Amino acid sequence: MPRKTTDIVTLLLDKLADGGKNAGVADLIAESIRKKLRVMVNGEIGGVYSENVDFAVFLTEFFSGRPLWLN
Repeated sequence: MPRKTTDIVTLLLDKLADGGKNAGVADLIAESIRKKLRVMVNGEIGGVYSENVDFAVFLTEFFSGRPLWLN
């Protein structure tokens, strides 16, 4: 069966249009998502990554796939 949506940006924007409330996201976080959501892919994230050290550390650790306590 073919997928209804093949573009991740379209899928995320659709699923989070209500802030994620129907996906189990807490009310305050859902409100923030509704107000400020921006989905970035590929090279779009490079500027944010290089300009924000805290975000770069978070993203690098997140994509390492291991909890910090295992390092």
